[in-house]
Amino acid sequence: MSVSFIYQNLQFHYRIDSHSSSLPFIAWGCRELPISGQSPSKEAMYSDIEKTLKQYYRNRSLPVREACDTCGLTSPKMEAQLTCPQCLIND
Repeated sequence: MSVSFIYQNLQFHYRIDSHSSSLPFIAWGCRELPISGQSPSKEAMYSDIEKTLKQYYRNRSLPVREACDTCGLTSPKMEAQLTCPQCLIND
């Protein structure tokens, strides 16, 4: 039997697995991200999930921001305006 729960707005599931080893453990996974693991207890599972999420978000590739052809500026403000302030003045 699998139990579902939501942690940091992500849906996870876990089950107690005692068939594949001599000691039972909790096998867990995320339905929305490609992460999973095994933990010896429920408390350790939450700790492992937190560590795995941090590592996943740290290692994922971020989208590359395109720089302005004239000045090379990349910033969230430029993305919101679709151009940099210097190029706005020059137009």
